Amino acid sequence: ISVFNNGRDVDAWLALDWPDGFDELLLCVPLCSLVRFECNKCTIGIRQENNSCAHDNSLFGYISELLKNNARDALKYHMISIKKMLLSDNYKWNISSQELEEVQIY
Repeated sequence: ISVFNNGRDVDAWLALDWPDGFDELLLCVPLCSLVRFECNKCTIGIRQENNSCAHDNSLFGYISELLKNNARDALKYHMISIKKMLLSDNYKWNISSQELEEVQIY
């Protein structure tokens, strides 16, 4: 937590603390072998309004926001949202409200 709190409010990804700090970007690494690197072509990027996973309120970036607030229960619940997004195309991430939404696929 102390490493996390050292500068995270300025830079959620805080590249300077890798590998010592909690690294949310590691959650994105498995996606990189499955998707294109352009957010508007990425299966996750498309479903989060074409935003980068580095965005503070993206599906993965939101982890750092929860850590900033020491919201352990919310973080555990958010991990369920991440799992749903990774396993099914029937969900999208609303970057504005930081919520998972179910979508109908036709």
